[in-house]
Amino acid sequence: YRNDNTLEKIVIKYEDPTIKYEWIYEYDEKEAIISSTRKDLIDNRTTVRYYDARGTLSFEVYKFEVLREKTYYNLDPQNNYKQKTEYFDENGSLIYTIYFDEEGNVTDTIYE
Repeated sequence: YRNDNTLEKIVIKYEDPTIKYEWIYEYDEKEAIISSTRKDLIDNRTTVRYYDARGTLSFEVYKFEVLREKTYYNLDPQNNYKQKTEYFDENGSLIYTIYFDEEGNVTDTIYE
């Protein structure tokens, strides 16, 4: 909790013989969720979701702390849904970006 008693973060850890992970939920000053992070403590894979009050959600996947994939979901002011996913190599350099329509069909692929 913060000094003003608003919720700042929740950390949940889970372990059994085959699975070890940690969830971290972070909140803004109004206690609205702004991110959730899942860290797999066995294969060093981390997934982060960022929430934006303006209708954007971004989803990042890291492997050994290197960004490998980033997806953006967005509702524009006219409630049109947009999605794009960026893929990165083992060094974290952008390889290509895929754009999707509202039905999830690929509309464009751009290679860097």
